[in-house]
Amino acid sequence: MGAVALQGVTGAAPAAAAGRDLDPHDKDIAFAGVVEIAKRIAAGEFTARQITDFFLARIDMLNPTLRAWTIPLHERARAEADALDAKKASGARLGPLHGVPIGIKAENHVKGVPTTYGGAAFTKPSTDDAEVVKRLRAAGAVILGITAMPEFGIWPFTETSAHGYTRNPWNILHSTAGSSGGTASAVASGMVPAAIGGDGGGSIRLPSSWCGLYGLKLQRGRVSAAPNVDLWKSLV
Repeated sequence: MGAVALQGVTGAAPAAAAGRDLDPHDKDIAFAGVVEIAKRIAAGEFTARQITDFFLARIDMLNPTLRAWTIPLHERARAEADALDAKKASGARLGPLHGVPIGIKAENHVKGVPTTYGGAAFTKPSTDDAEVVKRLRAAGAVILGITAMPEFGIWPFTETSAHGYTRNPWNILHSTAGSSGGTASAVASGMVPAAIGGDGGGSIRLPSSWCGLYGLKLQRGRVSAAPNVDLWKSLV
């Protein structure tokens, strides 16, 4: 259903048309990808709030079946989008991901949200964003929510007692693989343009393959895992 590329455009642009509701069934928007959505927001075709509402509506429509998201962040995402629209209106320089919604795998800290690692044991909200989340925010991304994973990422499928079975959008009788199964299901179903995964032994590559996506596993250390340590260094 399309490749995912974390690129974009910068610079202020004309204001988008206000008050236009986007149809959450519009597949041209749902699968436009990061680059195209960033360009269309920068060009004034959409506001960050309109795009955020569009993908939140798709989550409401599809997630009850697919269970790709464990913690959607509706109100926080809308507030972030509104702040980005205000920044754009001020003429400030925009980040390369300005207004683009992004999902975060449940092993990465998002301030104010529990980092569950896919289970039910961890309920204390995180006190700060993970470094990768900080960098996404600095680039202008809207954090749409937390995507599902198996407990502690130890299984090659995304099924938990805490959050149920994450389904493959191509066929809900099939698995998404794991451990970034929620990320893959969310992107492949058009609930978000792109999302963060993690890969120690195939946890990006397997779900991407099973869900018809491109998944990028960079060399170790290229994307900071801070404040987490590298749990998989002894395994791969």
